[in-house]
Amino acid sequence: PRSQQMPAKYNNDDLVLEVGTAADSAAIAAVRTDAFPDKRCHCLFVPIEFRSSALKDNLKAETACAKRHPQKRAQIGVIRDPADSGRFLAACQLQFHGDVGDH
Repeated sequence: PRSQQMPAKYNNDDLVLEVGTAADSAAIAAVRTDAFPDKRCHCLFVPIEFRSSALKDNLKAETACAKRHPQKRAQIGVIRDPADSGRFLAACQLQFHGDVGDH
């Protein structure tokens, strides 16, 4: 249900899971670009310039969506490596019934 929320931060010895922030926008856009290539091109082999263009488009969309619908940012869990200065490893976004899309 929409009333459920992810804890602000979860720690164990190996990983940190926390709510994404504006500082994570570029990394989240990169994950979207690589995880959903079918949303940018229906080609088997995608030239690097298409990825670069898709990355810019996804970053622009991520930033705009976060401004228009700030509640969606709270639905993005970011996984970090505490042994490597909190380096971004991955992200997972929850999509609830009634939520707006990302674009």
